[in-house]
Amino acid sequence: MRLAAWSRIINFVSNEDGATTVDWVVLTAAAMLGCFAVTLVLDDGTRNIGDNVSDNLDLVAEHVVDGSTDGLSK
Repeated sequence: MRLAAWSRIINFVSNEDGATTVDWVVLTAAAMLGCFAVTLVLDDGTRNIGDNVSDNLDLVAEHVVDGSTDGLSK
């Protein structure tokens, strides 16, 4: 009985069938963390660019409605 239990433990520890799944999960988690880190780094820059584009579009829309070209560069 004791030998059979010890044999099962050794077999379980040495079995590598699930190793690929574990590697895949770890690599996927690392890739997701990398994407999250890049998103955090680029967030402020892209937000500022988006705000600038929005402000300029609002300015152009105001001038189109008014029919004036004051303050717009050519």
